[in-house]
Amino acid sequence: MGELFCFKCVPRWIWAVGVLAFLSTTVFAAWRFKAPPKPPPPPPQRIDPYVIFHVYDMRGKPLEDAYLYGTTDEFPRQKVYGDLSHKTLPIGAKRTLTVEYNGEKQSVDVIWRDPDQYKAWLSKDLPAMLAAMDPAYDKDAWTKIARRISSEVTPTKYEYPIAFHSKR
Repeated sequence: MGELFCFKCVPRWIWAVGVLAFLSTTVFAAWRFKAPPKPPPPPPQRIDPYVIFHVYDMRGKPLEDAYLYGTTDEFPRQKVYGDLSHKTLPIGAKRTLTVEYNGEKQSVDVIWRDPDQYKAWLSKDLPAMLAAMDPAYDKDAWTKIARRISSEVTPTKYEYPIAFHSKR
């Protein structure tokens, strides 16, 4: 029985045929039963920005006693101090908020923007909006504010400056 699988007893050409048959079978199986293609990677998720509100007067001085609130319960009345006043909404969301300071109220339209669009808004639209509110606003102070905020913008968080123009 031990001589049945003896290497010396079986001619070499039979071993060669066996090895070739095994290799051709595995190559055929690899070709015929190949793995399915990998699915494409999922698109990158857009993270809703976390917006922190700050209220400044027209000279660029922060107003720490200001309050901010919306017309619905979605944005309750909250003090604007440090990082206390914030909201996360999807990009493109618009809200009309009210700023209250020393008994005066002012409405502000806020749009949650993509970080690149927000930087463009800071550099182009904000100065035009400030000039329309008060031609005598402190341009240097507001430029410093815009530069500081623009340098700190991340894809998930940025500060939103609100200019409060006192009627007094």
